[in-house]
Amino acid sequence: MLADFLEKIKVLWADWQRDILVGLAVGLVALGSFGLGRLTTPHPKPPVTLHEVDLQKLFVREEGSTASSQTASQQLKTQAQGNFLASRNGKRYYPKDCASANRIKPENRIWFATIAEAEQAGYTKAANCP
Repeated sequence: MLADFLEKIKVLWADWQRDILVGLAVGLVALGSFGLGRLTTPHPKPPVTLHEVDLQKLFVREEGSTASSQTASQQLKTQAQGNFLASRNGKRYYPKDCASANRIKPENRIWFATIAEAEQAGYTKAANCP
């Protein structure tokens, strides 16, 4: 039984010897190329470090900034109070999670707590937001 198995291996080796050697050579070249590529990469990047951020400095604008008449803290307070917003330049109001509402510049946003409040101010509901 073992002798038959060894004989079959010898026959297969004789028939496939060249193909097996070419396959092994290609595999060794690929493995060597991968190893050399890994060796030639620059040193690993240093680990990412996290620093504390002062949120007050992040949201307060510098003096002399003309981007908006409201300070950032006033805008954040206004945003927290409203569920609907409109543009000072437009005639439609949007729910705060509507994609179209995100296109309104922050300095042009007007916030409303209720639909009635927005309609009382002369705004109508935008048709593209549910």
